[in-house]
Amino acid sequence: MTSSTWYLESRQDERGRVRRTVVRPLPLRIGRQVDSDLFLNSSHGSQRHAELFEQHGKLWIRDLESTNGTSVNGQRINAPQELHHGDILHFADCELRAVELPSEPTMQTTQVFSLDERERLESQVRAPAAFREMLRRRNLRTDFQPVVQLADQQVTGYEVLGRAELGGMDATPDELFYIAEKLGDEIELSQAFRDVGLDLTQQLPRSERPSQPLFFLNTHPAELARPDELIASIQGLRQNFPAEELVLEIHEAAVTEMSSLRALRNALEELRIDLAFDDFGTGQARLLELTEISPKYLKFDAVWIENLHLASTRRREMVSSLLQMVDDLDIIAIAECIESREEAEACQDLGFRLGQGRFLGPPSSTGELVTSEASE
Repeated sequence: MTSSTWYLESRQDERGRVRRTVVRPLPLRIGRQVDSDLFLNSSHGSQRHAELFEQHGKLWIRDLESTNGTSVNGQRINAPQELHHGDILHFADCELRAVELPSEPTMQTTQVFSLDERERLESQVRAPAAFREMLRRRNLRTDFQPVVQLADQQVTGYEVLGRAELGGMDATPDELFYIAEKLGDEIELSQAFRDVGLDLTQQLPRSERPSQPLFFLNTHPAELARPDELIASIQGLRQNFPAEELVLEIHEAAVTEMSSLRALRNALEELRIDLAFDDFGTGQARLLELTEISPKYLKFDAVWIENLHLASTRRREMVSSLLQMVDDLDIIAIAECIESREEAEACQDLGFRLGQGRFLGPPSSTGELVTSEASE
């Protein structure tokens, strides 16, 4: 298993993309226990549902006497079974696909692209001059998505989201980081987005800025492997923007090395910068890190929020229990990807104080925010 990497993929969306979770560590425990390596967001899953493990250099799966069973390609398993590329797995009503791909140690993204998109991106990888010139000249931009108090829908801050034009087309962060990772430029791109984003915050209209605005800045998982460089980058931001209220976001999947995280947290505290864990609940539930590192903010992924107002009582109780645990740790929970008034109301009813999503405010450029202010 050293020359390849296994992933579990979710269903495709309308653009042909899937969410991909690396199968790591092994054995990988799957279930509804909050300390599972892969959390099942389903009331039909068992607390300890199934386990992936390595045997003789192969990936295997076994059911852990779950109530509603584990199936491979539609057949419920009663004994350990070897997995093969493309196998469809069901954990109760949760469907995932097992895929084995050649190992690319630098690749960190969890997005998969359609064939047309992949060919367009690969053409940039084969001829990287334009991408690297864009990066050198900082020909980037950022949008700002509001983070809102659910009680009164007042803006409390913004997440800074990177964008760029490449090859005559608008490129998303996923696409840009796909290219950057292939070229080994992912850390430079991540740093550049933070630099450009904070430069652009100075153009935000005053009425669009809360009295103490928070700016949530993203990181790339590869930066956690080079913490000294990340800290130096953040120190530069603090020096250039001494008055801004900043929050550094770390993706949940990158939260692995405790000693590096402690050093980062301590450095951020000295710089008066808060820490947030992003995409909580998409894969490995990092509860130990929550208790040990104690970020200021925890962003709950869309898997928790989508159609929350229609969710079963058991699912709502699960979310409520997690929120209570987070609150007991003195961590502020943020509901991501709120797409409707009903979802916003359900989030507030369950105890979320802050939210983010298109219903509360889509990502907007500084120019769009200025235009919006002028029209009101």
